Amino acid sequence: MMNGLAALIVIGLVAFVGSLSTFSSAATVTVCSNNCTFDDFDVAFDSLVAGDTITVKQGYTTLAARTVTLNNITIWGYNATFGSNSDVWLTIPTNVSLLFKGSSLIFGTSIKVDGGKLIQEGLLDFQMFDLPYQAEDKTGLVLDNGATLLQQGQLLFRLSAYLNSTVLTGLYVGGSTSWTQLGSLVVRADGYGALTGVELEVEAVWTSSGEVSVTATQSNVTGIVVGGNTWSPSGTVSVTAVDGAKGLTVSGSTWNQGGTTTVNATNGATGVYFGGFGSTWSQSANLVVTASDGQATGILIDATTPWTQSGRVYVTANQNATGILLRVSETWQQSGVATILAQGLSAIGLRCANSSVLTWTSTESINSTQTQSGTAISGCSTPAPSASPSASPQILLSNMTTIPSMPMLCFNLSAPAVLILPKDSKGNVQQLAGVMVSLGSVGRMDSNDTLIEEATVTDGMWGEEANNSLGASQSYIYACTLSFNSTTSAGAITTKRNGGSANSTVLQLQWYLFDAATNVSLGGDVSFGTSPAYTKLTVRLANWPWPAYTGRASDDGRAEVRITIDPPFTGSTPKSGGGGSGSSYLKEFGLSGQTTDYTAGSVSTSVRLVDAVEIDGQLIPLAGLDSNTRPPVEYWLDGATSQLVLSFGRFNSTVVYDPDFGVFLGAKGGDGGGTSSDNTGLIVGVAVAVPLAILVVVAVIGGAAVLTYYRRRQVANQHSGVNFDQEDAL
Repeated sequence: MMNGLAALIVIGLVAFVGSLSTFSSAATVTVCSNNCTFDDFDVAFDSLVAGDTITVKQGYTTLAARTVTLNNITIWGYNATFGSNSDVWLTIPTNVSLLFKGSSLIFGTSIKVDGGKLIQEGLLDFQMFDLPYQAEDKTGLVLDNGATLLQQGQLLFRLSAYLNSTVLTGLYVGGSTSWTQLGSLVVRADGYGALTGVELEVEAVWTSSGEVSVTATQSNVTGIVVGGNTWSPSGTVSVTAVDGAKGLTVSGSTWNQGGTTTVNATNGATGVYFGGFGSTWSQSANLVVTASDGQATGILIDATTPWTQSGRVYVTANQNATGILLRVSETWQQSGVATILAQGLSAIGLRCANSSVLTWTSTESINSTQTQSGTAISGCSTPAPSASPSASPQILLSNMTTIPSMPMLCFNLSAPAVLILPKDSKGNVQQLAGVMVSLGSVGRMDSNDTLIEEATVTDGMWGEEANNSLGASQSYIYACTLSFNSTTSAGAITTKRNGGSANSTVLQLQWYLFDAATNVSLGGDVSFGTSPAYTKLTVRLANWPWPAYTGRASDDGRAEVRITIDPPFTGSTPKSGGGGSGSSYLKEFGLSGQTTDYTAGSVSTSVRLVDAVEIDGQLIPLAGLDSNTRPPVEYWLDGATSQLVLSFGRFNSTVVYDPDFGVFLGAKGGDGGGTSSDNTGLIVGVAVAVPLAILVVVAVIGGAAVLTYYRRRQVANQHSGVNFDQEDAL
């Protein structure tokens, strides 16, 4: 929000630019009709060298027919007199080309490409602002009358206004002009005046393959306006609107969305306004919409023409916000997966206004979830699919919290999988950054780790633990029986729900979420620190079907659990410090090769594995064991299958092991590493997220006895939302 501090910043900027010649060996030249270095820009340009600064005192120049190259030039144009041409200090007419190379900055003045050609190879930075008590009405770059802009480097527009009467536009693209955007476009507009980052008029052609990033703040601010033409971005588009602003307006136009688009709206803002007669929207890439707080709207649809969606749609609405709002009757032709999440009081994922009718045809799944008094879909008829869409899975969500670093866990009750959804530093769930963790397999192995037989998960049950002994704020547990077709000394080990053997093999996976930094003690001196960013997992196996005991470990074989991580990883690298655990018993590994659809930054996954295991109630640290024998637990990360592999030696009754997982959001182009895109060091976590995936393995499992079976720590016997009957007993 603009205030007195902003004015001081502006004044400081003025002083900074005015002193460039003092702190730089480059020259500062002036242009005006009297007592200046040059009378005319056309002449001045021939004398400039890289690093020079032009101070525009007075003047207006139309370049002669030729090509002019400017390299690393700074142009300062405030308080200049331009006569009848208002704020335009330089015009590029037909048959004239102006080439910007290196990094060039333009402060408070304008270039008009009037039928000519502007070529940009490096950074071109337009900074437009008003001075205290001096309103401005300016446009940084104007394309008109068949002009051409070839943008190969980054084009940056920074607009700020202290006064309500100020009108600033970064780039105006008039009719019959052509803009080829190969480099990135960045728009930052913030202030009380009427600010527009980019405005496209009727019949303007914008060919967009570079990145587009827009941030608009305050109620009279619009990031980009597309009016009466066709926009087909094939690069990624990121739109952020805050405090009543509009990030992107598409009116009377065709929007062919070929690049992943991310929309964030906060505090009364509208991320995207799509309306106007004849507007059409075709979406073939992913669309991610997040609306948060203060009546914000992610996307407002005011056009009656069809929305054709073949890419994926992810919509998240937080408290008092709407993800997508339809104010007119609309047709939605959906052939890509749609996921709609509403979380918090008065949150609405998709809303049809009272007078609007949504004609929604679907050939793909629609996953809608609502928590804490939120409404996923309001006032809209459910789709009448033209083909049978895949059924939406039943989902259990972990309890939503306001702690930004604590992830949301989505348990898929129809498959052995869990989706871990990290949050950004503002607490917004980032669906495209999710990591899916699932049970790969459980198998009996020989001493050479060759598979003898793979277990079948016959039934499963999961529930929420009301209490736990580790100080966690939330705990979820999954338990299932494992079926084998072989017969061993443990007896016939094919288990059945009705009349099953007391020796049934049991798998349990328990997750813990923490709302504060906590020291987790496994017993003895084996302990480690954890935080809300991590989800702790406990893996338990009981009554494993070992062969007859001979006293030779080579005859026993191994029990192996494989956990699959998606997006797939291809390798892993040890990290120092045990993930900040403060424990020598914990080893951390960073996964490499993962690729997600998250475009706001990087996503990386870390795995923390403890060098200790509990065998038959006794905690055994791995340090100091006989190096000539296989340890009771071995672990490795298999890049060929994208799996965490846990291998256990012989135990009589139970084995318990505690891995950790973490998902990190990092800066764009970074490697995660715990550095967030807003420099808060955000770790968004799945510490142990993997096992809960396992936790979600099947729909309903074998009975209350399973959930209380062989618990190494005292836990409550209450399970929220789970019903048991006599037939569920093992």
